[in-house]
Amino acid sequence: MDTVPTDGTEVTGIVTDTEGVLFQFHATAGTTYLLDTEVGTLLDTVMVLIDSDQTTSIAENDDDERANGHLDSYIEWTCARTGMYYVNVYG
Repeated sequence: MDTVPTDGTEVTGIVTDTEGVLFQFHATAGTTYLLDTEVGTLLDTVMVLIDSDQTTSIAENDDDERANGHLDSYIEWTCARTGMYYVNVYG
């Protein structure tokens, strides 16, 4: 699985398999992050927010609950501890 470093700005990536792409970003304690996918190369995405240990799942979303019938993923998360975090996007 490839790891794509990000700086908090929008990243356009292509995910083409079930293993996915791992996005890496630095998060600051007390900051709320909005993590969002859009369907494209995958018809249905799953997103998992992973702790800095690269093992522990903090949050997971399959279908965006903000709108019925949307198969993209959305996580709203407030960082508790400053550090490096990861988001795995797959389908």
